[in-house]
Amino acid sequence: MNPSPQALIVGAGPTGLLLTVELARRGIDCLLIDALDAPRSWDRATVVHPRSMEIFEALGLADRFLDEGVKTRAARFRSDGETLGELNLALADSRYGFDLGISEEVTESVLTSYLERLGGAVTRSTRLVGLEPRPDGVRATLEQRGERSEVVASWVVACDGLRSAVRELVGVDFPGPVSLPLPCRRALPERSCAARRRRGPRVLAGRGSRDEHRSAGRLQSRLEARPRLSGDQRTGAARQL
Repeated sequence: MNPSPQALIVGAGPTGLLLTVELARRGIDCLLIDALDAPRSWDRATVVHPRSMEIFEALGLADRFLDEGVKTRAARFRSDGETLGELNLALADSRYGFDLGISEEVTESVLTSYLERLGGAVTRSTRLVGLEPRPDGVRATLEQRGERSEVVASWVVACDGLRSAVRELVGVDFPGPVSLPLPCRRALPERSCAARRRRGPRVLAGRGSRDEHRSAGRLQSRLEARPRLSGDQRTGAARQL
């Protein structure tokens, strides 16, 4: 383990892996750690959006993702047997006019292989347990299989998700909801994604085409016009699925 990397990246999911790859390509010495001893075998996210495909294309990885994934060119939103709206993903301002359905496990595998070709690696079974600012950077205390060690890095980057050890150690809160409320959890292609924050169902709208935003707006209006279900009604609807 390098005791003095330029960047310590905490979390080896897709975000941490992609960041490490991009830095490694530019000659930045990185230490990428993850608390797990192996990648998860189940998915937390199963969609790659057009902008991500453009980034993978720049890395020469687009074909690998296309070979492994399933293209979704449209989405239909339904509730109580009624179609609320449809979304044509081909309207995205990208040569990849679709969402790609692919296991997060596959995404991590592709990025890990690419990182290893660049000479990098994931240091697993390693937790961040302490941070101390210094004039020359940050002293980080790591724990690996019960043993502690220290590294000094110019940058510490939090890519460790909702329950971030980095955020906890520096005292940064994570306010707000952790997921979109039902019935709509469908995100449009990610172009500076921003959600209109309000109670009730919401639609995420990216910086896509004008027609795409019109479709999202119509769907948002129809969702808001529907009566809200009580807790018992939601439970009953879930049992019918």
